[in-house]
This record gives sequence, C-alpha cells and structure tokens, in this order.
Amino acid sequence: MTLNYLITKRKELNLSQKEVANHLNITQQHYSRIEKGLIDNTPYLNKLSKYLKFNKKELLSNLYINKERNILKDFSRTEDIQFRDEKPDSVYVNLKGWFKKNELNNKKTEDIKSIPVKNLFQGVFSKLFENKFIKSYSLFDFNRKEKSSYDLVLDILKSKGETSALNYSEQLFEKIDKFDNNQLIAFFNSLAIDFDVEKDKLLLAVKDYHKENSEKNYERMISIFSSKRIDLFKKLNFTHNGTIGLVKLRSRLLPLIKNNNLFKKIDVDLSNLLKNWFNRGFLITNPITWNTSAKILEKIIKYEAVHQIKSWQDLRSRLEPIDRRCYGFFHPTMYDEPLIFVEVALMKDIPSSISSILNPKRKHISNKDFTTAVFYSISNCQKGLKGISFGNFLIKQVVMELKKEFPYLKNFVTLSPAPMFSKWLKEKDIKLKRKLINSSSIKKNESEILAYAKEYFFKAKQNDNYPIDPVQRFHLSNGAILENIHLNADLSENGIKNSLSLMVNYKYELASIEKNHEEYFSKMSIPSSKKLK
Repeated sequence: MTLNYLITKRKELNLSQKEVANHLNITQQHYSRIEKGLIDNTPYLNKLSKYLKFNKKELLSNLYINKERNILKDFSRTEDIQFRDEKPDSVYVNLKGWFKKNELNNKKTEDIKSIPVKNLFQGVFSKLFENKFIKSYSLFDFNRKEKSSYDLVLDILKSKGETSALNYSEQLFEKIDKFDNNQLIAFFNSLAIDFDVEKDKLLLAVKDYHKENSEKNYERMISIFSSKRIDLFKKLNFTHNGTIGLVKLRSRLLPLIKNNNLFKKIDVDLSNLLKNWFNRGFLITNPITWNTSAKILEKIIKYEAVHQIKSWQDLRSRLEPIDRRCYGFFHPTMYDEPLIFVEVALMKDIPSSISSILNPKRKHISNKDFTTAVFYSISNCQKGLKGISFGNFLIKQVVMELKKEFPYLKNFVTLSPAPMFSKWLKEKDIKLKRKLINSSSIKKNESEILAYAKEYFFKAKQNDNYPIDPVQRFHLSNGAILENIHLNADLSENGIKNSLSLMVNYKYELASIEKNHEEYFSKMSIPSSKKLK
C-alpha cells in the first residue's frame, strides 16, 4: 500500500493517525510505521478498508500501480518487483516503478493478484524482461525468494513438519542478524502486537472453565494462556544455534525496553523460557585451564569484567600455576560459549589487596600450604541472560570441587570490589570526594573513608531495604557474611575511580550458609564477622 494512498484516504475522512490506530487497537507509533511502510500492513487490511471506506479492489489497485498521469516520465528507473505465493498456482505481486501500459498486457491492476503463475510469466512480464533496465535473475525463483520477517513468523507458526519449521527459522535468524535498529524496533513491535495473547478467546475460555471446571475446559484455557510469541520462541530454539540466537536476540531487546513499554511483554515471555532452559539441571561445570580450546580462552579475555586481562601471558598467569583455578558454567547447546566463570586463587592467608593475587612475580606456595580459596573475579558472559542467576550455583559447585581436590582447605572467601562506593560518597560528602583523586590522597584520608565505608556496607539501602551495593547483595543472598573491609586494596585506575581503592572479603562458612541466607531475606540483616561489629 502506498504512503500517499493511506494518508489521502485518512485525510479525506478528516481522521488523525491516533483515531485510526485506536480503531486498529494498536499504538499511534505503530500505525505511523504502517503508513511509512516500515511494518507489514497485511494483518490490518480488512479493518483499514472498512474504516477508511474503500473496497479491496481499490486497495489492491493502489497497492500495485500508482494512478498518476504521465506514467512514463522516467522509464529509465529500474523496477522493483516483490511477490509471495500463498495459494497454489497464484502469486501476490507488488510492482514499484514505471511501466508502459501495454506491457501490462491490458490486464486490470486489481486482477494481478489472481493471475496464474504460468500466464504471469507468459503475459504480464514477458516484455518487461526485454527492457535493458530490468534484471530478471532471481526475481521469480520461488525456491530462493526472500520473505518478510512477518511472513516467516507466520510460516514458522503454521508449520506442521519439523523440516519446514527449521528452514523458516534459519531464514528468520539470518534476517534478524542483518536488521538495523529501526528494522529491529519494527520487528519487536510486530511481535508485541500481532502475536500477543488472544484476549477474547482467553476470556471466553476462562468463563467456560469458571462455569465448568472440566479437564477439557482446563486444557483449552491453558493452551490459550500462552502468547503466539512463546510458540515462536520454542520453535526457534530447535534450530542449530537456536538457543544462543535467542540469547542474542534478548541482548538486543533489553536496551530498547526503556523507551518501548510494549516490549516488556516480549521480555517476560523470552526470559521465562530462558530461565527454564538454563536451569541448574542443564548446566555443566567445567574447569578452564591453559589447555582449554583457544576459542574459549579468547572469550575469557573478552568477558572478564572485574580485573582486565591485558595479554595472553596475563591469562596464562591466571590459569597455569598450581595455585590458580578457573571454572565456568556451560550449556549443552552452547558448548564453546561460557555463561559465567569464576577465577580462584589458592593461598595461605586471606588476602587484603588484589596485587597479592595478580602479581605474576608473587611467591608460589606448595599445595600442602593451601588453606584459603579466594574467589577474586566472577564474570557474567551473556548480556541476553541478564537477570538469570548462575553465580550462586557456580560458587557452591566450585566449593565442592575444591573440597574434593584439597580437603584441608579451611576458608572460602572473596576479594570483591565495591563498585557503587565512589558514587555513593559523592552524594554523601562531596567535599571529601573531591579530595580523593589518587592513591596518595586516599592514604591521607584513610580514617574518614573507612568510617564512611562501614556506613555504606551496613546502612546504605535501596528502596526495597536491601544493600545498595550489587556485589554485597549477591554474596549475602548466597549465604556469605561480610568478613573484612580493606582500603588501598585496588590502586588500579578503575579501582580508584569506582571503589576508591576499597575491597571486601565475603566469607562462605559452609556450616552456616543456609542460616545466613534465610536471615538475610527474612530479617534483611547484614551478617558480619566479629572484627566489624
């Protein structure tokens, strides 16, 4: 449908975009995209024709040939021909460009939709292909035709056979990968509106079940509860690399939600499915060593989020020595993509600074002297799995693995940053914060910083009354206690910028993990060691 035609018909009736959108039960933004041709208008043709008061023949006529005078003003422009076939021996044709009237074989434009394929080739387009400006290759290769994302979604949902569904799903993933931001927004708009829960059917099914709670009515009601999006995502998951394809799709969805409330429904559907597909029973714990495949090691360098890995030699110093370990969670369908990994230092004492761990020239100790396992870096790798927690399971799994290998280990602690401390202190005491520009200025104001640090960890809360610090929330919710606070513990650029050199030990006391976990959630308490009380 041409832009001018839709706008003309709407203005003839003195209607606004908002009024048409309300009639179609979509947003004005969504309807605006329909007028601009950014969204497939096929699902709305019936309602549009009735509301804007034109018959379908008139609609189809304007869909194909623009009824302008002097149609041959510029015949040198290359024509664009789009089509799709939905009925046996018939094609749906969309012509854009300039054509001689006799080249249409005197066919009425509204009849083009139903021209049989055989006659179509022999008649309407036979002379068009003789024109030097028109390229005929691939235009009517029905095995290679490119469908719109909307059509592919419909094909996937309608597919009964596994092979055809997989084929259409692969095509859809390929198309989505090439989408720019506007195309992606249009695609998500369509998912949110055109493939939502069928509310009328759902309401009727609920009423039927309310009248008679039979097995039949229950089954029917449950089947309608799911949106068509969920069915689509489930079918997409069956394709090769379908799981990671959906994870990547969500990573592109999340940044758009802030300005597009409609997309929240899509995320509810997709995140719930991902939580099921990535539950603990499906995850595999693997050690990551210097002998692990280079493909995975490259991703460890890329995804390290706490202490940057600066080189392959730096990575080697974290993986190869006897006093270093690294473990990751993997999913069977993403065997070369870590979901999360934790780096561990095996030490004689609980550390108070990160330099004692990362220094490649540190003194190595015998495994007989190991008393403490230090989790000094935990990195989530997949943005599309945000909000799906793996860390608590991974730490508990790693503790079990280390206990098997080194039964004499006594302490399981972290050396963690305080990523919100600098920002919090700026709001609390701007004068002090302005003084703290480097390590020497931090050392001059140690007592004040430590006093504020205790307030930060014990009193600074979110609106829900849980700690403001995200790392603290993570470890306390897993059953750890706040063991110790260290100043001048991370003098790197990022360490000073975000945490003002502050680092913290959270301790996992195996005998009291469950008790601490319960008290944290029931009493919102901050369990800590005696030295901090």
